[in-house]
Amino acid sequence: MSFVFSNYVLTVAFYTLFELTSGNITFGLYANTPLAYHNLGTNIVGHYVYFVFSLIIFLKVKSTKSKSNVLNFFPACYLLLYYVIVKLTGKFAYNIEWYPYVIFDAKSFGQMFGITNYALCVFVLIVALIIIATIYMLLFCALTNYKLKSSKVYIKTFH
Repeated sequence: MSFVFSNYVLTVAFYTLFELTSGNITFGLYANTPLAYHNLGTNIVGHYVYFVFSLIIFLKVKSTKSKSNVLNFFPACYLLLYYVIVKLTGKFAYNIEWYPYVIFDAKSFGQMFGITNYALCVFVLIVALIIIATIYMLLFCALTNYKLKSSKVYIKTFH
């Protein structure tokens, strides 16, 4: 539960931050067309409604603790795998190169900060990704500790 909720917290935080700082707050409503309204709806549902549901589940459902330390590496592996999959699908799966968030394109990410030199864009993106990964792992650990303490957990062993 901490893993899923960590993903929702970061997604909502960064999506909202991007919308508020983009200068054109639309939440996906880019035109007065049915497709644009669909885009707005899916953005609201995917980023905010699901977040509320995951928050309720995170707070209400009790947890168990595993003795397996392998699960501690899962969020970091997921983060890396998710980034690679989005980069590959964004590059090759559409008629145009398209990514769901600006953090997946170095040039666009750098342009947000007024940077035009591609090498500098890549460097700034790498630094940002390291910061995001650090925040993600710290958030995951904090939520896991909170969940375990608040749930009066019992140890579940695997044989």
